[in-house]
Amino acid sequence: MILKDEAHHIYSFEKAWKNILVNPHKNLASQYGKGINMELDFSATPKTETGALFPWITVDFSLKEAIEMNIVKLPLKGIVKNAEEIASTKAVERYRAWIEAGIRRWREYKEALKPLSKSPVLFVQCSENTESDEVFGYLNSIPDLKDKVLLIHTDSTGEIRKAELPVARKAAKFIDYPDMTQERALT
Repeated sequence: MILKDEAHHIYSFEKAWKNILVNPHKNLASQYGKGINMELDFSATPKTETGALFPWITVDFSLKEAIEMNIVKLPLKGIVKNAEEIASTKAVERYRAWIEAGIRRWREYKEALKPLSKSPVLFVQCSENTESDEVFGYLNSIPDLKDKVLLIHTDSTGEIRKAELPVARKAAKFIDYPDMTQERALT
């Protein structure tokens, strides 16, 4: 049996990943008379590159259902009224109104979630890695955020850089542990 997470990356027979999975099947079949008897694909986006759903879907568990069942955190999008982007080459200055609003909202939810021993997550996405570095430095300079900020860079396709993937996975796994700091995620 093969279990595949993020299966939308390897659905196509043209992809090298599919060939990697076909070879063990052939080898097992030639050695033992039986190959791989089942493949289970898991994906939050079970779609082909053209946007069509995979034809083999047996269960579609939507993000909305996962949120309603408290399996994933409830995303809240902050709205900032009457904010204006400041003309600056520095991302923190340019987007300060939105960054500060996000921090205020994070602090409010941090207090509200204390009785549940849960922590809210403040997610800041920047359009360039250089902006991310700057915002990371700023957030990490704030006392109640210091050493709790995780910086994740992506490549030009939006994928997390391979070198940063283990740290990101560990941080996601332990996200609700109050003592999980950036320093601990790196070790």
